[in-house]
Amino acid sequence: MQKLPFPGAKALMHAACIGQRFDLRTLSLVMDRPASLIINDLWPVIQEGFVSPLQSEFLFSLLPLSAEKDPPPEINYSQVLLRFAHDRVQQSAHSLMTEKEQRETHFRLGTLLAKSLSNDDRRERIFEIAYHLRYESSDKDRDTRAFIAQIHAEAGNQAQTSGAFEPALHYFEHALALENSVQESSKTTSDLVQNCTFGMAKSYLAMNRYASGVEVLTNLIPRLSDPLAKADAYELLGAFHDTQTELKKCARACLDGLAVLGIKIPENISDTKLIISMIKFRFFQIRPLMRHAAANGPLDDKWPHIFRLMSRMTASTFIDNRNLYAYAAIALGRSSRKAKVPIQNPTLVMLFSQISLALRNQDYCRKFRELAPTKINSQHPDDGTYYTALGHFTAPLDESYESCANHHIYGYQTALERGDISIAGCNAFLAVLNLTLGGRRLPELLDLVDQFSPFFRVKNPNNFFAAGFFTVAQTMRNFSGLTAAKDSLSDSSIDEATIQQKAQASSGDRAMFSLMKSWVHFDNGDYEKAYKGNRFNFLQKELPGSFLAVLNATLVAESILRSWREDRPVIKSKWLSRRVVETLLLELKWWNLFQYVGTGFYHLVQADLLRFKDRRDEALDQYHQAIKRFSDSKAYYWSSLSHLTLGEYYLEMGHDLAGTAHIREGITGFRHYGHERNASQAEAKHHALLQHHSARERSDERKSLHSPIIDSIESGDSRHSSHSCGSGVAPSD
Repeated sequence: MQKLPFPGAKALMHAACIGQRFDLRTLSLVMDRPASLIINDLWPVIQEGFVSPLQSEFLFSLLPLSAEKDPPPEINYSQVLLRFAHDRVQQSAHSLMTEKEQRETHFRLGTLLAKSLSNDDRRERIFEIAYHLRYESSDKDRDTRAFIAQIHAEAGNQAQTSGAFEPALHYFEHALALENSVQESSKTTSDLVQNCTFGMAKSYLAMNRYASGVEVLTNLIPRLSDPLAKADAYELLGAFHDTQTELKKCARACLDGLAVLGIKIPENISDTKLIISMIKFRFFQIRPLMRHAAANGPLDDKWPHIFRLMSRMTASTFIDNRNLYAYAAIALGRSSRKAKVPIQNPTLVMLFSQISLALRNQDYCRKFRELAPTKINSQHPDDGTYYTALGHFTAPLDESYESCANHHIYGYQTALERGDISIAGCNAFLAVLNLTLGGRRLPELLDLVDQFSPFFRVKNPNNFFAAGFFTVAQTMRNFSGLTAAKDSLSDSSIDEATIQQKAQASSGDRAMFSLMKSWVHFDNGDYEKAYKGNRFNFLQKELPGSFLAVLNATLVAESILRSWREDRPVIKSKWLSRRVVETLLLELKWWNLFQYVGTGFYHLVQADLLRFKDRRDEALDQYHQAIKRFSDSKAYYWSSLSHLTLGEYYLEMGHDLAGTAHIREGITGFRHYGHERNASQAEAKHHALLQHHSARERSDERKSLHSPIIDSIESGDSRHSSHSCGSGVAPSD
């Protein structure tokens, strides 16, 4: 290379700064020399084989410049693409320049590209531009540093959109360092600092770097002057707590964000105050709200921010304070009277649906669902929260698990496209959970889990929620403990001990793990262990999710009642057992609005309680209602379990045909939907019940045939025999 003519060597060195591939247009720009002359300078380089044109026709067109006498054809040299023969050739050419020359050339190249390219071309080549401007720039003036910071911020946004979170973090950190060096005061923040900090936080969230994300947001919030930006920061802070299942911290962050927007919600409110507020709100607020919602006035800028905070706190179900949820919806509704909001806006539609849910008003919820658009148009792009909520609000309209799951799958895809890892993970889990409850067979369920696996394991491999996603999904599907669930995690090297250890990271994870183990104990008939584990969860109120809270209450009540039926009560007092179950029924009754979850469980527990009180006709009616609800909702595991329980009750009352029919229905349901272990256990238990019932019938028949005379003769009692016969016949006769 050192033997090349100076023009060719100079062009080669500048080309090495551009990259392994380069075009004459860019090279012409950085050298400030026409492309037609540069190609002539490069001809010796091409002859030596250091670089070569990518298009053979251009190589042929270059021959006349040195070998032929005919004039060259008319070609556009700026479009000629060339490449180095090898990476080492490029590195060698680059090393011919001093470090100072390298920095100056890269800076000039990056600056010229950024300022000369169109917006579309600049966006397409933003990583290349940022690469050229990567060098230390403390010696540059403030405007230049601000310009370089802007380039790196754009590169960070582009990388984050593509799912490259670690490179995005480096771009944002570089931009933030440059912008902070430009700012005169650390008490305020520019738009660029705000955007870069938000970008860093989102990258930390995607990479599960919880402490780092909380730190940057905590430092940023006091410096923000814009209420909307501050609300967004609180919402993002809540997302970090959300992913760690820190329920109270998530709620606190969202409450702080709502307070910034003028929505004051007390942390602790009494049931009496809640009921009074809801009564007033029901009669005086809903209709004005609907009228304002139907108006075509402007949309207040703060409403989307309010909704995101509310969604983070309530719609994603990661909140355990029902009173706070209802009161927040009431406060939002009252403040909304001042704004005219178009019903066509999906964000507001779901907000009012949320209020209707808090008021347990099915009619209003159905009305808003009918008005809600089925797809988000380009004017109202969404981050997946809308479809998360849509999956939840499908429930009160008597729709199936399949429909709920479809909403969550779309929410997962939408959130993933926008890089919202928390919402994507929430939707993925809820999709699998709904299909599990709907009796989806194991191979189909695993297909869905496999669909989500690359997202979790590649983009977020260290997050416990990502790993626990598979464990929860598999455990809830198999009901056979963590062994089968662990098999699906074999390629991620996570064993049961690791899961138990990580489950101690937060109260929500600990409660979730306890619920899984307790459900397994219940399924195995160990009601004492099931009761103890679920009782802890119920008292602590730490379970992250409405369905999980319902399941927890159901398992506590069923463990108590079934333990009495098997003469090994977990609570020794009948009176206390009845009062505890009645209290749990009140909890389940609140969830009656959620037709796909609450109602079936409510009827099942109610039936077992009436059976415990020996009120047979009412108990039978509740059992039939539970079976109908579970069957309509396609909750096949629970419908099969209800069939078995009703069949056992019929056998207990002496109705063999009805009892056997229901037990066979339950066994068939278990087997058909992949619960083979449950089916085998039910068959063994049914066989034992029939044997016991037959033995009892033979004993009763024997007792009805025997008389005191026969008993006395068999026992050899001569006095009783002669007295009973009433004659002087000797016993030997």
